[in-house]
Amino acid sequence: MSGPSRVEFTDHGEQKARRLGKALADVAEVVLVGHDQRRRNPGEADWLAVGRRMSVAYNWPDQGDPTCARVVTILAER
Repeated sequence: MSGPSRVEFTDHGEQKARRLGKALADVAEVVLVGHDQRRRNPGEADWLAVGRRMSVAYNWPDQGDPTCARVVTILAER
């Protein structure tokens, strides 16, 4: 199974990105580029990708769709 080719956002994920001043395109890029180096996330989201001074928690595949990842939340790195 290859990685996702598109990224969607939960309401919380989108709101968190905006609060942190992160462009949605940048968050999506972290998921798509960092997917091959992802780690298991111990929280509600399945995976964690790191890049662009943030950690992105996301679910993949999203509702059984292997082409889609859904961002759950973002943590800014200091």
